[in-house]
Amino acid sequence: MDAKARNCLLQHREALEKDIKTSYIMDHMISNGVLSVIEEEKVKSQ
Repeated sequence: MDAKARNCLLQHREALEKDIKTSYIMDHMISNGVLSVIEEEKVKSQ
Protein backbone atom coordinates (compact mmCIF):
# COMPACT_ATOMS: atom_id res chain seq x y z
CA MET A 1 0.00 0.00 0.00
CA ASP A 2 1.41 3.35 -0.92
CA ALA A 3 1.72 6.21 1.54
CA LYS A 4 -1.12 8.25 0.02
CA ALA A 5 -3.63 5.38 0.34
CA ARG A 6 -2.45 4.59 3.88
CA ASN A 7 -2.80 8.22 4.97
CA CYS A 8 -6.30 8.39 3.51
CA LEU A 9 -7.34 5.28 5.45
CA LEU A 10 -5.84 6.64 8.66
CA GLN A 11 -7.51 10.00 8.13
CA HIS A 12 -10.94 8.37 7.79
CA ARG A 13 -10.37 5.59 10.31
CA GLU A 14 -13.21 6.50 12.68
CA ALA A 15 -15.79 6.63 9.90
CA LEU A 16 -14.57 3.32 8.49
CA GLU A 17 -14.75 1.64 11.90
CA LYS A 18 -18.36 2.78 12.28
CA ASP A 19 -19.35 1.70 8.76
CA ILE A 20 -17.78 -1.76 8.69
CA LYS A 21 -19.90 -4.35 10.46
CA THR A 22 -18.10 -6.84 12.70
CA SER A 23 -20.18 -9.77 11.47
CA TYR A 24 -19.26 -8.97 7.86
CA ILE A 25 -15.56 -8.96 8.66
CA MET A 26 -15.78 -12.10 10.78
CA ASP A 27 -17.64 -14.01 8.04
CA HIS A 28 -14.80 -13.26 5.64
CA MET A 29 -12.16 -14.17 8.22
CA ILE A 30 -13.85 -17.53 8.85
CA SER A 31 -14.20 -18.30 5.14
CA ASN A 32 -10.51 -17.47 4.64
CA GLY A 33 -9.48 -19.70 7.54
CA VAL A 34 -8.11 -16.84 9.60
CA LEU A 35 -10.68 -17.19 12.37
CA SER A 36 -12.33 -20.34 13.69
CA VAL A 37 -16.00 -20.63 14.61
CA ILE A 38 -14.98 -21.07 18.26
CA GLU A 39 -12.99 -17.82 18.14
CA GLU A 40 -15.99 -16.09 16.55
CA GLU A 41 -18.19 -17.19 19.46
CA LYS A 42 -15.62 -15.83 21.95
CA VAL A 43 -15.66 -12.44 20.22
CA LYS A 44 -19.46 -12.33 20.08
CA SER A 45 -19.73 -13.15 23.78
CA GLN A 46 -17.56 -10.15 24.69
